[in-house]
Amino acid sequence: MRPWSPGHANRPSFVRQKLEAIQQELRKLTKADLDQLRRMPDPPVPIRRTMEMVHLLLNASTVSVTQKLDYERQCRRTLGRSDLISSILNYDSAQLAQQPLVAQYVRDNYLSP
Repeated sequence: MRPWSPGHANRPSFVRQKLEAIQQELRKLTKADLDQLRRMPDPPVPIRRTMEMVHLLLNASTVSVTQKLDYERQCRRTLGRSDLISSILNYDSAQLAQQPLVAQYVRDNYLSP
């Protein structure tokens, strides 16, 4: 594969390849891996932010972005879901169209430089 360049990201085949690679990595996660993440008393910032974003996206219809996210209660509960990996793999991004505040919050707080 050629090195990444800004033009690559706009090509459907590039995006599809990246998505498939991510899905393969997700399928490698075990319950023990997720339990280890959930038990971390103070996860490193990249892990914590990733789990916050996953929580917000998977719970877009019920979360409030106007209230402070309670990592201990909310994100750890999401990490403990028995269907977490399948929920991520089968995520329907169309639900974000119905929750524009959540989509904007995630973009502005987790995906923007």
